[in-house]
Amino acid sequence: MQKLSELPQDKYLIFADTVGLRSKEAVVLLKDKGFIKIANMAGGIVDWEHDGLPLKTNIEERLSGSCMCQLKPREGRKDKREK
Repeated sequence: MQKLSELPQDKYLIFADTVGLRSKEAVVLLKDKGFIKIANMAGGIVDWEHDGLPLKTNIEERLSGSCMCQLKPREGRKDKREK
């Protein structure tokens, strides 16, 4: 909500997250605020990657975990805040 005014209302915006749940909530909120050129990527990045669509990954930001709810930065990655 704090950065809502920074989003352009005259351009098409596509929201995506891991599986499309939080991005769907964001789209509903934005529609309530008058945005009309917005969409949610159903299935999120998980389905995008599963369908073989192109995806660039920053290896330093990759996560690990046995379940989506347990994802965390991979071990061995130094936290940038520690520098």
